[in-house]
Amino acid sequence: LSEIAALVEEGLAAGGEAGAMEAFWRHVGGDAAWDGLAPDVRERMIANAGTFFGMERAPFAAWRPDDAALRAVAVPVQLLVGEESLPFFAEIVAWLVGPLGAEVGTAAGTHTPYVDRPGDLARTIRPFLRRVSSGA
Repeated sequence: LSEIAALVEEGLAAGGEAGAMEAFWRHVGGDAAWDGLAPDVRERMIANAGTFFGMERAPFAAWRPDDAALRAVAVPVQLLVGEESLPFFAEIVAWLVGPLGAEVGTAAGTHTPYVDRPGDLARTIRPFLRRVSSGA
């Protein structure tokens, strides 16, 4: 994750908070995800970049729920890793599988398929949702 911190610093130096947000998003989601954001969403993300980088990102990246809390989750969970996601996302999913006892699937695209591959994401999660909603 220090790779991301360096990327954010470079983005800040090159383009301020807007540059940092764009660099971060393109890194974790890819160019298609950034380019695919609705302009108002992109602007809102840029407007909130100071809060995200100054207050949220570091604590969120460092946070890890304990295994007992994860084992206590009583609803069905499916974990997905994007085919083009950065390796650390797969590492996180590998850790979550044990305590959650969850299924792991693969989604098309990157960490943000809901932006750049929404149809593929819907087709990926639909069987899981049907199964858990029917009680099967």
